[in-house]
Amino acid sequence: MLCLAVMVIFGLIALVKGEFKITSGRKVSGTTGRVLGVLLLIGAGSGLLFGEFGSLVQIGAFVLVIVIGLATSEKIEKEVQEKGPSSESEI
Repeated sequence: MLCLAVMVIFGLIALVKGEFKITSGRKVSGTTGRVLGVLLLIGAGSGLLFGEFGSLVQIGAFVLVIVIGLATSEKIEKEVQEKGPSSESEI
């Protein structure tokens, strides 16, 4: 059940935002992110329908999303904050 909840939450976020964060430094965005979100939702829903094999379907869909996500991911660019004005006065 925990896997189901995680898949639904991440699937909805990826579907709405169009962005799926795979690791802390890599993300999938755009159409691929939305497709992975739909795949997570389909995996969660079909996991409920298959009864005994539901957990295997959910885990399989989750692993498939991670593998596809890692293969198509891009690095997250970190924003560099500019230093504000210095408190030291120049002479």
